[in-house]
Amino acid sequence: MLKKENPVHFISRIFRQSFKHVLFFYFVRIIILQGLFLFFVVAQYVFAEIKWNPGHYVLETPNTGEDWMIISNNSYFKGLKIGVLWRMVEPEKNQFNWEKIDSHLKQVKAMKKHLMVYFLDRVFRDQDPVPVPDYILKGKEYNGGVVKHGSINTGQGMVARLWDPVVMKELNRVICAMGERYDRDPNFEAVFFDETALNIDMNPHKSGGYTDDNYIKCLIERLNSAKKAFPNTMVFQHINYFPCVVDALYKYYTDPSTANGVGFGGSDLVPDLGRTKKTRNYSYQYFPKSSGLIPLAMDVQTPNFTRQKGNFSSSLNLFFDMGIDTLKLNYIIWSMPNKNWKMYDWDWDRDIFPYVSSRKGYTHTNFPAMIIKK
Repeated sequence: MLKKENPVHFISRIFRQSFKHVLFFYFVRIIILQGLFLFFVVAQYVFAEIKWNPGHYVLETPNTGEDWMIISNNSYFKGLKIGVLWRMVEPEKNQFNWEKIDSHLKQVKAMKKHLMVYFLDRVFRDQDPVPVPDYILKGKEYNGGVVKHGSINTGQGMVARLWDPVVMKELNRVICAMGERYDRDPNFEAVFFDETALNIDMNPHKSGGYTDDNYIKCLIERLNSAKKAFPNTMVFQHINYFPCVVDALYKYYTDPSTANGVGFGGSDLVPDLGRTKKTRNYSYQYFPKSSGLIPLAMDVQTPNFTRQKGNFSSSLNLFFDMGIDTLKLNYIIWSMPNKNWKMYDWDWDRDIFPYVSSRKGYTHTNFPAMIIKK
């Protein structure tokens, strides 16, 4: 005969069992929630979408002001490209100032547009600000940090010692910090690096140990560091002159064994038709060869609208067709010449803005094969 359980003991036993079940399910719930949280945190990194918004953009210049915002309601313009000096984003070592990027990013977000950032390591006039932070200039380990850049006779401008691994290591640290901040932002489209051309005294004793091999090696190191920091963002190297450097970069970034999605950009979209006898931009030959493999972009800077490089006053088709048909570009970035500047053949409001709209903002939009799409 079964022994009758004391009601008090029965209630106590049921309570303990229920408490154990509640506690068990509570901990299971905590583990599941923590797991989901970690999944979504990791997913931001692993499953973040690669940004690919080819088209026409506006190039910020010292006179642009807020005029670029005319593109806000025009679907044929995708966004804005701004420039930032190394010194601007890192005024002191490991102290970053993202104010300019943040403010423009906020503006393009409000328009549902995209931002490109041109990271500048040089200046071309003696009245321009020093491009590198003071710690690079003053630290003995950086060997002066910069060299004169521009006309050898006048010494106008300066450029960071990009061929010096010690200097490049610091620059790459800044780029990594920028990538950590902006790579996962859907409106941060691209980062660009300055042109390959160098106008310096190549004497190793005067340039502080410059060699072509060191320069090429450090540029590739910077681009690979940038692509690692910006896996979901377009990364571009401006290429123009300096044949051995341009050749090496083309070979590296279009070879399937070494390519990682880094693209080529340029400062000067100059039409072949109407161009002066000045030598054609050396890098142009590599753009159509790279089409479909890597992202391609080119600026139409304000000097390209003057007659110092040729007479292009007959039609804006010259620029558009050069970019689309000859160079096979994905991105074309237009400066904004003003009708009050008499040196320019073309005006932004009157000519360029309506012209790009009339061509429906066409560019090549096929996703580059050398970028591993997630």
